[in-house]
Amino acid sequence: MDNILVNKPKRRRNVSAKYTNKDFCPYFDIDKEDWANLVLKIQRGEDLTKEENTRYGQYILAITQIIIEGPRFRDKPLNEKSDLRDDIYYEILMNVPPHFNPSIGTIYSYSYRIGYTRATHYYTDRAKEVKRMVDSMNDLESYEHERNEQLGKDYYE
Repeated sequence: MDNILVNKPKRRRNVSAKYTNKDFCPYFDIDKEDWANLVLKIQRGEDLTKEENTRYGQYILAITQIIIEGPRFRDKPLNEKSDLRDDIYYEILMNVPPHFNPSIGTIYSYSYRIGYTRATHYYTDRAKEVKRMVDSMNDLESYEHERNEQLGKDYYE
């Protein structure tokens, strides 16, 4: 993502911009109205044009980056951010089009919530995995200790 934004604007993100404005920065700003229309078009089973598909991906990458730049994730290591970015992007891509309902909320808030939830689950899943690995190592060491004691008894009997 950082490679995409070589000339990152020296301003705050505009999440209510229009993609047709000259100061709109792809991968950085978001046109919520256009994004919602693209999602509704997908829900109706219509194909996106090449330009629409590009904008759709830019919006998802922008919201993903907004989440990663948030206070909870900004200080994480780069390798984790890369994995996190992939997870968030995939989660938004797979869950927003089938479930988005404009009468309940905005595309921005809905996508943000899905992406943020995925990001928090990424770390809880990692913590569970680390715990499983530690528990497995402890079980293996315990088994090895018991087995060595048993072999020692058998050897001396």
